[in-house]
Amino acid sequence: MLKLKKIIIGLALISLPFKASSTSDIKPANVIFDVGEVLVTPSYKRSLDHMKLTNVMLFAATSPINFYRMVAQGKKELFNVLKSIEGIDSRIEGATYRGEPLPPAMCAHQTKEHSWEMLLQKAKEAIDKQNFSESERRTFYAMAEITFHPDVNASVMDLIPEGFALVDECIQAGHEVYIISNYNGEAFDKLVALHSQAFAKFKEKNIFISGKKGVAKPAPAIYEKFKQEMNIDTTKPTVFIDDQIENRPKAETGIKFIHHKKHSKTRDELVKLGLLQPLETSSKKKIVSGTAVTIAVAACGVGLYQLLYGKKAHQHPVPSAS
Repeated sequence: MLKLKKIIIGLALISLPFKASSTSDIKPANVIFDVGEVLVTPSYKRSLDHMKLTNVMLFAATSPINFYRMVAQGKKELFNVLKSIEGIDSRIEGATYRGEPLPPAMCAHQTKEHSWEMLLQKAKEAIDKQNFSESERRTFYAMAEITFHPDVNASVMDLIPEGFALVDECIQAGHEVYIISNYNGEAFDKLVALHSQAFAKFKEKNIFISGKKGVAKPAPAIYEKFKQEMNIDTTKPTVFIDDQIENRPKAETGIKFIHHKKHSKTRDELVKLGLLQPLETSSKKKIVSGTAVTIAVAACGVGLYQLLYGKKAHQHPVPSAS
């Protein structure tokens, strides 16, 4: 009877680890992701390929000061040129880049007030008016194409694996995942077409793109329009992940904000909000589960062996060496 109890205890122990890995303690939530620098990022290699290495090298050789300024300031140099475009007066309330208002041409691109073809043409005209060398001009042309041309923009973007890993974790935890992004509608469609498997993690109805909706971050109207159109369940916690602090929703929207800088830190913030399990806990559970299974199996084995062979072994002891 004692041996039978050992088997029953062993079987009971085997069932314990599966309960330990449950995520039932996590309450369902709405988790909203930005796109740029959260899910995708420009590939410097493909961007340079589009700008043509010979043009870039000539630019560096003939105008070292201007080249250094462009490398150091990135988009800001192009934005300075875009600010000189006349005849475009688009604005997005509170939209900035590195602390400065976003150029009207960029605002128009993100809300589709004007076609990308018209904006690209205007950008090239503005570049032509600058005191640029031929190599500088060609380099800035390419930068404008990366900014405004949907096919070119999509072609230079890389997926960020850590970003989509967070999306997967949120889905597995039972959360509804969304996108809110300041992105030209046509460019976003091209991006999705190139990476359809990755973006299929999001339901089509859960994607809110400024270039398709005519409203952009951080204007307060975008968050209210998002909640209404997406029919957000306000009984669930809602959190928005974005790399620009300026896009923080106002408190009255009821949307919590995570200022994204690094994916591991963003995950930590989701853990603090009770939306994901800590990695250490998950690892410990696996170790504990593995140990419990080993002990349980061993207990079953010993009990079963003793039940079947213990009596026979007692009746026919092995002769001792004399």
